Amino acid sequence: TWEVGEWKLGDKRGVIEVITPLEDVIEANNKVKYSILALIVAMILSLLGYFYHIFVRRESELVQTIGATSSALEKEIETSDKQEFLIKEHKKALDKSAIVSRTDTDGIITYASEKFCEISGYSQDELVGRSHNIIQDPDSKSEDFKELWETISSKQVYKGTLKNISKDKKAYYIDTTIVPFLNKDGTILEYMSISYDVTSH
Repeated sequence: TWEVGEWKLGDKRGVIEVITPLEDVIEANNKVKYSILALIVAMILSLLGYFYHIFVRRESELVQTIGATSSALEKEIETSDKQEFLIKEHKKALDKSAIVSRTDTDGIITYASEKFCEISGYSQDELVGRSHNIIQDPDSKSEDFKELWETISSKQVYKGTLKNISKDKKAYYIDTTIVPFLNKDGTILEYMSISYDVTSH
């Protein structure tokens, strides 16, 4: 007789053989394979979900950033266009009411308004590129113009009354304000003169 505990896999006792059923082994192996496969699939899906979440979040942030930048740029352009329009309108109003000219640091005219052309008798082409002395009355005191240049070349605003002469040799008087325009480093870029006719006053 044999005790149950003495039986081992592969033992043969007469017509009896201790074996493990093949189906059980296959089923057990399949369960292990499926478990490992399921774990791998779960890990892949988890990683895909993580990266997709990051991608969606980054894309959303990018879209928001682009949207905010675009909106700010549109507002800036709108503000810039509005400011440019207002500057043009102010310039138009000034040119219609005052004698306006701009000169470089050597006193060469770079701009002359309609009123300037009208009172001086010179056209734009005749004034631009010429010295501002073209309208200076030769009988005026040289001290007045010396004071003028000393004031504006020292970056100060000049105010005074000047006697000029037109193309057809008619004298006229103007109350003028000459403003030096400075660069960022403090050097003079140009001068702007804003004057009013006071001949009949």
